[in-house]
Amino acid sequence: MGCVAFEETLTKIKGLPLGDLDEQSTKLGAILPLLLQSGWDTANPTEVRPELLVQAPKSRQKQWVDYALMVGGEARILVEAKKWNSPLREGEENQLAGYCRRIKPNLAVLTSGNRWMLYLPPKGRKNDAKLRLFLEFDITALEPDKVQENFERFLARGRFATKSSSAQVIKDAAGLFAEREKIDEAFRRMTAAWNGLTDDPQPLFAFIEGITDPHPDEEQVEQFLESVGVASLVHKVATVATPTVTSKPHSFTFQKGDEILVKSHWSRLLVEVCLLMHERDPDKLRAALLAMPEWFTESKPAAGKWYKAIGATGIYSYYGDGNAVKRRCAALLGEFGYPPTDLTIKLNNGEVIPL
Repeated sequence: MGCVAFEETLTKIKGLPLGDLDEQSTKLGAILPLLLQSGWDTANPTEVRPELLVQAPKSRQKQWVDYALMVGGEARILVEAKKWNSPLREGEENQLAGYCRRIKPNLAVLTSGNRWMLYLPPKGRKNDAKLRLFLEFDITALEPDKVQENFERFLARGRFATKSSSAQVIKDAAGLFAEREKIDEAFRRMTAAWNGLTDDPQPLFAFIEGITDPHPDEEQVEQFLESVGVASLVHKVATVATPTVTSKPHSFTFQKGDEILVKSHWSRLLVEVCLLMHERDPDKLRAALLAMPEWFTESKPAAGKWYKAIGATGIYSYYGDGNAVKRRCAALLGEFGYPPTDLTIKLNNGEVIPL
C-alpha cells in the first residue's frame, strides 16, 4: 500500500456526503476502497466475497455476512458493515460473533465506514461466547498515517498470505487485547480508589498536612485545593445525590430504543450519547459541548490517550469515571430537552441503573 494513495483515498472518503446516504453507499464509498488499498481484490468475488451465507447446522435460518475476505478458499476476515457514522450496537456485535462461531475466521470487523472495530473471534463455540475487541478507531479522527498503520498491521491482504503470517496477526491482536484488558482493570481500580477518596476527602487533606511544615489547618488545605482546581471536583463528586458507580457499563438504552454497546468504557458511553444528539442537531450539540471546556475541546490534546474523539465532529471528550460521565450525559440531554429518565444504563454485573 502506498502512503500517498492511501491518504488520497481517505481524503476522498471524507469528502463524500456519506452521512446522508444508506448502508450500501457506505460500502461502495468507504469500505471497499479501504479494502482495495489494503491489497484485497474487491473486483474478485472469490477473494472479497459479498453476502456469504452463514447457516447453523440443523437450522433453517439463513443469514449473510456482508463480506468474507478469502485466502485459499478460507474466510480469513468477516466484515459486517453499517451505515456511515451509525452507532455500532450490541445486537450487531452478537450477530457477528455468531457468524464467527460457525465460520471460524482469523479476525472479524464491525464498521460504519468511519468507525472500525476489530475483534478476535470468540473462544469456543458456546452461544454466549463473545467477540474480543482489540482495536477500534475512527478514520476521520485519526491521523492518516495511523489509519494506514492499523490497516497494514491487521487488515492487509499480504498479512494472511501464509499460515505463519496469519499466526503473527493473531498474536499481535491478542497482545493488544491483553493490553486493553489491563488498562480496563487499571481504570476500574483507579475509579474505585477515586470514588473512595471523594466519598471521604479527609485522607487527601491528611496527606497534604503531613508533608507540609508548618502544618496547615483543614480550612487552609481546602483553600489550597480550591486554588488548584481539586477541591471543587472533590466537593462535586462527594456531594452527588446519586449512588457511586464502581462497576463498568455494558450498554445503554435511550428512549426505549436499541441497546447500544459501550464495552466497559464510560468514555465511550459519553461519546455514543453525543453522537445520538449529533443526529438530532449537529450545531446544537457543538454549542453545548464547547460550553463545557473542562470536558470537551476542539483542539487535539497533546496527551491524546486521555481523550476520545466524538465521531467526525472534530471535538474530543475527556475521560472520566462513571459518576462524572452520568452527570455530563444528564446535562447534555437537558440541553436537548430530554429528561435523564430517557436513558438507562446496563452495567457489566447485570444491574440496570438510571442516568
